[in-house]
Amino acid sequence: MLGHSNRLSVLYALCIGLKETLDDNGTTSPLMDLNEIPFKNMKKKKDIKPSLDVLREEVRRRSCPDSSPTKPKPNGWSAKKCLDWLEANPITSADDVCFLVRRARAVKQVVTNATQKAGSTSSTQPAEQGNKWVGPLPYLRLIHCLMEDDIKGKYIHRGDPKSIQEIDARRSNVRAEDVFEMISNRWNSDSFNPTTHISNCHYDYSEEIDIGFDTTIEFARASPTKVKDKLAKMRSDLSHIIHKWERSGQGESGHIHDDDDNDDDIEDCADYEVVEGGQNSTGECAPSARRFKWGRSEGRQGAFDCRESFLGANPSYLLYFWDVLDQHNLFNTTMNRLSDEAGASSGNEVPTIVRINEGKSSRTTGIDDVSVFVQNFKDVIVEASKDATRAADRRHEENKQDKERRHQEAQQAEDNRVRMKTTAADNRVILQADLEHKGYLKRRIDSLTDEARKIRFKIFTSGDNNNKKEDEFYRMELEILEKEIGKCNSELHHQDVGTN
Repeated sequence: MLGHSNRLSVLYALCIGLKETLDDNGTTSPLMDLNEIPFKNMKKKKDIKPSLDVLREEVRRRSCPDSSPTKPKPNGWSAKKCLDWLEANPITSADDVCFLVRRARAVKQVVTNATQKAGSTSSTQPAEQGNKWVGPLPYLRLIHCLMEDDIKGKYIHRGDPKSIQEIDARRSNVRAEDVFEMISNRWNSDSFNPTTHISNCHYDYSEEIDIGFDTTIEFARASPTKVKDKLAKMRSDLSHIIHKWERSGQGESGHIHDDDDNDDDIEDCADYEVVEGGQNSTGECAPSARRFKWGRSEGRQGAFDCRESFLGANPSYLLYFWDVLDQHNLFNTTMNRLSDEAGASSGNEVPTIVRINEGKSSRTTGIDDVSVFVQNFKDVIVEASKDATRAADRRHEENKQDKERRHQEAQQAEDNRVRMKTTAADNRVILQADLEHKGYLKRRIDSLTDEARKIRFKIFTSGDNNNKKEDEFYRMELEILEKEIGKCNSELHHQDVGTN
């Protein structure tokens, strides 16, 4: 059976019922057992576990010499019944047993080496063990990893273009760690034991929280991929919260503007953005034209205290994440977002160019020139777009005409081929008919010639009998046959001339 297949399942079936001695005390165990080492550590035990068809075939093979009436018929047996029968009727031939023992030990050694190699690989890259990240502690520890000085700088520049050397060494074992590997290693380090700082973003953080190694030891260890996914999820959830908070009016009304504020005090206002219509008739910056940077706390008083109202079902550590990003200058690189003026509602509209964060004295300088330049630039773009559209239409029409021309040529070629094929077929039919008619004429001439020969013989013999009437009749018949022969020869001659 093993000679017809090299599958491990067949070897396992052959070894069912065989025992091996483990020690000097006579302790025995099955030669191959899926519940014992090394097969116990296999991930795909189905590769070695015999199927029901293999078990039934082995039962029939072992019972083949048995000719008794009680010979087993395992066609309807279950797997358990087959296993029980094979355990009770093991292979007994000494040569076969010796061979199977050698093969089984060799397979067990291969499986042992493979499992040990997999174990050493998993030790260098440990599999994720522990509980899922539930609750604020693992996420707060992740947030504090971003605040580390060596990680913070690399996190800010994580999107910088890589050099050729860095790209070539990205799979090298001696390359420098990327930021997500640094974060995961710091999160897993037992020497990293931070505590949260007190924040008014949420009442959960009115006191310090220990997020050291011992408090998070029950959770699954961090990996670069896990860190990247968690940060992306936190960023997405926080973006929704900030969007709702800004739309609610908290961003605009959070700034307290006194009546005696002088516009000169905010001439160099880095906390605001100037939007279209943000200047009054005297060219001064109107208070209604000032808008705070999206999601930032600069220049806002009291507005951040109500952020917890926009959490909804989200965890509170998102507000702490927001606070940390804002205080440690990580907000822009994490929550990078295009300005509302950096877009257009359609391709035919170009937003007015505005100057952001400039002093009052420079806001009116060059606005007209910029407007003229923008208008001219828009005209150039529109004209170029029209030219491109006309060129595309011409190419489309040329391609259409070329396609129709190729189609007509192909159709004409097909018609010519069909016509030539039909003409050739007709010629073959005509030629075949001519050949058949020529054969008929030749046979007709031979038949008439034979009849004329017979009549001449009758005329020759009738002269001896002096029977004039009979002789005259034969001569008339001979004349008719000669005319018919001449007619057939003439037709045959004309047909030969026409064929040539």
